[in-house]
Amino acid sequence: MKKSNLTELFINLLSKKVSKRIVVFESDDWGSIRMPSKLVLDKLLTNNVISQSPYARYDSIATDDDWNALLETLTSFKDDLSNYPVFTQNFIMANPDFEKIKSNNFSSYFDEPFDKTIKNYKHTKDYLTILDQAISSKIVKPQFHGNQHVNIFKWLNLLQKKDKNALLSFDQKTYFIDNFGKSIFASYDYNSIEELPFHEKSLKDGLDSFREYFDFSSDTMIFPNYIWSKHHLNYISNFGVKGIQGTKIQNIPRDKLGYSRKIRCNGYLNDFDQITLVRNCFFEPSSSKSGNSVDNCIKSIDNAFMNKVPAVVSTHRLNYIGRLSETNRKNNLKKLKELLTQITKKWPDVVFMSSDELVNLYRLRR
Repeated sequence: MKKSNLTELFINLLSKKVSKRIVVFESDDWGSIRMPSKLVLDKLLTNNVISQSPYARYDSIATDDDWNALLETLTSFKDDLSNYPVFTQNFIMANPDFEKIKSNNFSSYFDEPFDKTIKNYKHTKDYLTILDQAISSKIVKPQFHGNQHVNIFKWLNLLQKKDKNALLSFDQKTYFIDNFGKSIFASYDYNSIEELPFHEKSLKDGLDSFREYFDFSSDTMIFPNYIWSKHHLNYISNFGVKGIQGTKIQNIPRDKLGYSRKIRCNGYLNDFDQITLVRNCFFEPSSSKSGNSVDNCIKSIDNAFMNKVPAVVSTHRLNYIGRLSETNRKNNLKKLKELLTQITKKWPDVVFMSSDELVNLYRLRR
C-alpha cells in the first residue's frame, strides 16, 4: 500500500465516526483573481514569469457559462433525502486594487470587494445573480477562505524591490509569479509575529465583508495554502468561526525557519472550541497526473465509509473554469458527472452536506 493510502487510512481510523454515509464537496478560490486571460497567460509564459502549472493554465474568475454548466451538472443528481450535491464554495472576499497600490508606489495595500472585481471581468454579467440563485436552491453554500489570496508582505516587498517578474505580472493585473520558498498565495503565512496584527485585521475585515454580502456568517474557514497558526484560530474564534476546513496536515509558520506540521482528523475540537474537518478524498482532475481522478476519488470515499467517517472531497475552482480553456471545463464536468453517477449508484443512501452542516452535526453529537 502506498504511503499516501496508509496515511489516509490512519486519518480515517482516528476520525470521529458518523452513522450516515455523508459526502461533502469543498471548493476553494471562488471570488479571487488568478490568471486574467489567455492573452496574459501567454505573455507571462513567454517572459518566463510563470511555468505551465494547472493553476496558471486553467484558474480564473468563472464566466456565466462556467456557472451554468456546473449547476446543470449538479442539479442532475439528488441524494436519498432529495438534496442536490452541494458545493461548499470557499470565497475570497477582496482582490488587489492595482491602480491604488501603484499610485502609492507599492508602499501600501489597497483592495476592492470581490463583487466589484467580478463586474470588471468579461462574460460575468449574470455571475452574481446566478450565485444568489444557487445559494437559494441549496446547490452552493459559500464559506470563508480569506480576505485576500496573496501574501501582502511578500508581494509588496517584491514590488518595492522592483522585482522584474512581480512588476510584469502586476502590470497584467495579477500577482501570479513563480517564486521560491514561502508561497506568494499563502495569505496568512508570516516571517515575523510582527505581521500578525495585520492578519487579525484582514480576517476581521474579510469575515465582516462575508456577513455583509451573503447576509449570514461563515461557520467555517479554510486558510489559503493550508497554512495557519494558533494565533489565527484565536482571531477567527472571536469572530464566530466554529469549524476549520483543511487537509490532513496543518502547516504552522515558524518565522523564517519553514513550518512545523500537525496531523488533523475529522470531528475533533481544537483549543478554540472549533471542529476540525479534514479532506480525505480528492477530485482534482485539472491537476491530477494519474488521469484516474474518478476511480481514485471513489476508492477514497469507499475507505471513508468503511471506517464510518464522512467523505470530505477537495475539488478546487480551477477544475470547472473554461475562461482560459473551454476543454478544461467540459472534460472535468464529464468526470464530475461520472463521479456523481457512481456515488449515487454505489451508495443510494448517501447524504450530501455542506461543510457547515457537517460541523453542526459533529457539534450536536458532542
